[in-house]
Amino acid sequence: MSFKFPERAPAGASGNAGLASVVEAAPVGVLVVAADGRMLYVNSALENMFGYSKAQLLGQAVEMLLPADIRERHLDFRQLFFSHPTPRTMGSGRELFAQHADGRQFPIEIGLGSMPHEDEICAVAFVSDITPRRRLEHRFAKVVASLPIGLLMAGADGKISMTNQALDALFGYSPGELTGQPVEVLLPQRVRQGHPALRAAFAKAPEVRAMGSGRDLLAQHKNGSEFPVEVGLTPLETEGERLVLAAITDISLRKKFEETLQQANAQLEEFTYVASHDLRSPLRGIADLISWIREDLDPSQLSADIERNFVRAEERIARAERMIEDLLEYARAGRQDERVEEVDPGLLVRETLELLDIPRAFKWKWKSRPGRFPPRARRCRWRSAICCPTPASITAAARA
Repeated sequence: MSFKFPERAPAGASGNAGLASVVEAAPVGVLVVAADGRMLYVNSALENMFGYSKAQLLGQAVEMLLPADIRERHLDFRQLFFSHPTPRTMGSGRELFAQHADGRQFPIEIGLGSMPHEDEICAVAFVSDITPRRRLEHRFAKVVASLPIGLLMAGADGKISMTNQALDALFGYSPGELTGQPVEVLLPQRVRQGHPALRAAFAKAPEVRAMGSGRDLLAQHKNGSEFPVEVGLTPLETEGERLVLAAITDISLRKKFEETLQQANAQLEEFTYVASHDLRSPLRGIADLISWIREDLDPSQLSADIERNFVRAEERIARAERMIEDLLEYARAGRQDERVEEVDPGLLVRETLELLDIPRAFKWKWKSRPGRFPPRARRCRWRSAICCPTPASITAAARA
């Protein structure tokens, strides 16, 4: 049974007429072409897509919808299809362009099929204008190309399908040189053999994550040199195909900084231990001398001022020893658990005042502001400063 192409199907039509009504309302362009290339039917979507009316298209060669530079070649493609009229995608693997009535060209996708009509086989083409999608793809490509980190996209087989300029430059390849190559070409030779198994494990449970978490990763430059990298993996699925987008960052500079910092910390710790030993000895000697002097003095000679000076000297020795302990603790920072201590600002101020030669007329007091600070962290009158003053700030306040 052959299919008729009525201009318009009546409401409630059935059979061929009903099918024609459905085709006419389809959101994609539908085109029926005879073996000699004549257009036998076009729907409204195709009229709107190309800017022609049905009267202008019916009976004309289908090549009028193509750019002038490919019309001759299309004759061969048409004959090839009619020799084996099987459903397929036209132009698979390459971009297809059509020509509008105003002369401009636009990208399209075409699905081909066949159908009988008046004792002959006709081709049925389903045409989609993919200009909006191409525009988004081009914008995405521009964004990817301008990113300062290396990006590559690979399929389930591990073959690289896309790289950006940053990745090409990072590994020393020219643009497009990595396309089609396995991702293992970017790895050191000694780890390439085991990488396919890791790829397979990721494919079974794809998720956004950092690659090689907890261990150092190395990549291989085209010249054979190796460098440390960080890799972020993102699974994607486009048109039924599973892809992986990898973001690769060269962390060589950061590693150098980390090594330099580790060396500086080791030197600081060594210096601190040596300095603490050299400082403790004279402090202990001074403490012993003060103790001996105090023992040698007759109790009747220990006036209140002398006793107060002995106490102040002992307190300053103890404070100096605490400073040495703090210095050692600072050198060990990062290698011990953090802890939170309650600080008495008043005690800090009193200890600081004892280190300075403050005039007797100088006085200070707290000015409490409830709700602003914890009970043991009050705000004082010294220029609204939190009461953790330095000797310089107290001296300035004393002179004010």
